Amino acid sequence: MLADRAPGYVLPLIIAATLSASATAAWYVVWMLATAVFFVQQSAGYSLQTKLAAPGHHPGLVVRALRISLLLTLAAGGVLIGASPFILQMLGSQYAPHWVLLPLLVPALVLSCVTQIYYGVCRARALQAEATAVACVAATVAVVPAAAAAHLYGLPGVSVLWLAAQFVAALVAAWRLRDTYARTGTHPASARRRASRRLQAARRHYGRAVKRPQISANVAADP
Repeated sequence: MLADRAPGYVLPLIIAATLSASATAAWYVVWMLATAVFFVQQSAGYSLQTKLAAPGHHPGLVVRALRISLLLTLAAGGVLIGASPFILQMLGSQYAPHWVLLPLLVPALVLSCVTQIYYGVCRARALQAEATAVACVAATVAVVPAAAAAHLYGLPGVSVLWLAAQFVAALVAAWRLRDTYARTGTHPASARRRASRRLQAARRHYGRAVKRPQISANVAADP
């Protein structure tokens, strides 16, 4: 959605106006490296949307998608942080010192795992307005103070601001996902409890069915 992508286009303009063209170039290079990992969370959200839109009951699917997205993002983010000094050095010596921004941007990517899963659920359930509202809140947090943060703290300040925006969005997304689970009972623990109750009911029914023929047989055998 546009509200989710807009800060990525606006922040370079703010940096160019507040700092310099060289700072904007450094930000853009580091941002594009982080965007390579962002495809993991984005793909997880769209894949979940496709699966949830299909007919049928999907207990535990959201949790599994979130778990896979987190694992892949942590792995890819760790590789990116480790390799970024060498990648940036190859792109230009002026970019190499800015690898320190990635330890701030990668945690934001981890938080976006929750947000992108939430957006996928919203798209599957026709809750685009709610998802757009959350994205607008995050965009506001990231963009409105960006000029002041860049002026006072440079690119690290913009990175911290982006991390804060993703934290706010992930917090709201996690709350809404938990609320959805509570109302629909689709959490895996709820599904396991329902399955356990059905199994216990079946066992009780089977036990009564076995006892009745035994009682009837005893009555028939009584002279």
